[in-house]
Amino acid sequence: MGKGLTILKIGGSVITCKNDEKRLREDTINQVVREIADARTDHLILVHGAGSFGHPQAAKHSEFGEDLVKNAFAVFDINTTVMELNTILVSSMISQGLPAVALHPMNFTILEDGRIYSMMTTQIEEMLDKGFVPVLHGDIVFDRKKGYAILSGDQIVTYLARDLQAQRVGLGVDVDGVIGSDGSVMEVITPQNVDEIIFDKGADLDVTGAMEGKVRELLELASYGISSCIFNGTKKGYIRRWLKGEKIPSTIISE
Repeated sequence: MGKGLTILKIGGSVITCKNDEKRLREDTINQVVREIADARTDHLILVHGAGSFGHPQAAKHSEFGEDLVKNAFAVFDINTTVMELNTILVSSMISQGLPAVALHPMNFTILEDGRIYSMMTTQIEEMLDKGFVPVLHGDIVFDRKKGYAILSGDQIVTYLARDLQAQRVGLGVDVDGVIGSDGSVMEVITPQNVDEIIFDKGADLDVTGAMEGKVRELLELASYGISSCIFNGTKKGYIRRWLKGEKIPSTIISE
């Protein structure tokens, strides 16, 4: 696709209190949406994490057995909860004048052993061409080997960036970037220095890999020649500035 495509991912920890089930950060949601509206970015895809509207449910239903009805309930519980967060975010975006439309990955994605096997992206391209803002989210998705599995927002970002040839990719999180062993934010991460990082697993409930998972996904994306950055999406003005192409404190992930 190209055409100056921008993919922005807002972490679940930015818009929810990740350790308190189904608790929103309403002020931050309003701030994030206002900044996206102010930036007036053409050809924008927004992806958001599930935060406390998905991770607790996924942890509760971590094992799928042979009871199909029980499995179906787990899928229902996880999917409807994350869709609830998606609805809140899309509604807020529309109220700020953004032509946001929800897209639920469960309906057009197949996994194989936890990785995307296929994702129908034609609709996304057509929506972008018509000026809409597709809003996707981490989800529970049919898996050819496992039956169903969690699809992280980070994996969605890297798949779409490769498939649609994104020009800019950014992940807004609740910290200033990737913290190095000396306690400072690393300016650049490459395959050459990633093993020097000691990733803090943290206390937050996260079933999708936390910061290490993000970095590994983005390094894979970098191998296709697409760089990305991780920045603090909770800090006032950072999302707007990044969308407008202005320099902000961040960690760049590149080849």
